[in-house]
Amino acid sequence: MNLIVLGPQGSGKGTQAQLLAEKFSLDHIDMGKTLREVAKNDTPLGREIYEIQNVTKTLVPSRILKEVLHLKLSSLSREQGLIIDGAPRTIEQTKYLEEALLEIGRKITKLIFVNISEEEAKKRISKRWVCEKVQKKF
Repeated sequence: MNLIVLGPQGSGKGTQAQLLAEKFSLDHIDMGKTLREVAKNDTPLGREIYEIQNVTKTLVPSRILKEVLHLKLSSLSREQGLIIDGAPRTIEQTKYLEEALLEIGRKITKLIFVNISEEEAKKRISKRWVCEKVQKKF
């Protein structure tokens, strides 16, 4: 089983993906978390992602998402089911993800879209805060 969970920021897609990963013993790729982890590395890719996420505060371009996703997919067991949240965000990324999965003998089984209103998303996001000292979300 290979699942994709999509939805607006604050919709709970990460929470739902984690619950499904635990229930069905799936490898979980949280693209936001994965990109933040790479951004901590003192490498050209890490510095570029850091700059995009923390300085320009924009979404990473498809070429970077592809590179990071490729590295992550190639590190996983082919036998284990998979759930991805936070990607793809564009048609181009969708095509790439389908092709990348097919190359490693997988295909998307289901797509789950968590739909909430823009108003609800803003309300949920405004309640988030991070302790800068320990970098933990509350």
